[in-house]
Amino acid sequence: MKILDIERMNDNAIADHRKCVQSCRERLQFVLDYSGIPSYNALAKRLGLKRAENLYQILKGNNGISSDLALRINRAFPDIGIGWLKSGCGSPLPLSPPEPGGCMGMGMSMRAERNEIPLYADLRFLVAGDTDPEPDSMLPFPNCLCPDAELATLCRTDALAPRIMPGAYILLHRVASDDILYGGIYFISTRSYQLCRIVRQDDAPDRLRLLSTHPEKFGELVILRSDILTLYHVCGTFHRMDD
Repeated sequence: MKILDIERMNDNAIADHRKCVQSCRERLQFVLDYSGIPSYNALAKRLGLKRAENLYQILKGNNGISSDLALRINRAFPDIGIGWLKSGCGSPLPLSPPEPGGCMGMGMSMRAERNEIPLYADLRFLVAGDTDPEPDSMLPFPNCLCPDAELATLCRTDALAPRIMPGAYILLHRVASDDILYGGIYFISTRSYQLCRIVRQDDAPDRLRLLSTHPEKFGELVILRSDILTLYHVCGTFHRMDD
């Protein structure tokens, strides 16, 4: 299996992994209390779920909070961080109210309005179907810069340079294949490989073209939509500057 070239981050590249102290049940109870919604059935409707059974399975300890559910909660209640929903680490809410001008205005505001994004050195769990893996660490990141980010990883391939350089952090947001914006960069996971590529439309509606910025080195791939196990939009990238 060919896997996207990922390297494990060192202590200078990531924050210390904070102790997780809140269970999935406690996190879900917090969401209900924060929302002011009277019941889990009503909360399920607010989140666009057909049934509340998934929420009750979480309360019973049978299920964790999936990326899809975390994203639904964050969309309904943007102050509740996706990283906290997924891990229970850190604070569920921003540490201070936003200042005029947003996080690009005052530096202090940018540091305070942070979300903690699960950071993975290896994304092969997507192939195995693990919906709630333990992250290698949590990446503090200004929430207003990339509010849709669900998870992060690190790339050292030059297949998309200079758009994504080796060593860049990649911020990912899960989408359906029908929601692809052609020309955007996506992380595609199939049973045969995982990779980031520019996605283009194919003549056949059931296929997609995957392109690199260096076609002489990384040839074009054509895949069936049905072969995609998991699809993430690359909603942001950045390099951490050394102190």
